[in-house]
Amino acid sequence: LPWAWAEAGSSITRHPVEVYAAIGMALAAVAVNRLPERIGLRSSAALGLASGIRLLTEPFRLSLSGGPVWWYLAGVAVGVAGVVAALVLSPLSD
Repeated sequence: LPWAWAEAGSSITRHPVEVYAAIGMALAAVAVNRLPERIGLRSSAALGLASGIRLLTEPFRLSLSGGPVWWYLAGVAVGVAGVVAALVLSPLSD
């Protein structure tokens, strides 16, 4: 994207990945806040969305090991399972 920049003396451009993640987290917070009130629904959705955002942005971060991708996959899986459980098992609040 055109707003990537290079460090002095380097030809490798970098993106503000943390800014992308922050924007994604803010959008996820708005989406979670709009969900109906069911036991565990919002927290499960928040876990799944936060893990998914980190999973998507992790490949763009500079690191030697590639980051904890498996933990983010586990977070997405647990979040999705929690959302399904909350929708199936929890009644709507009044």
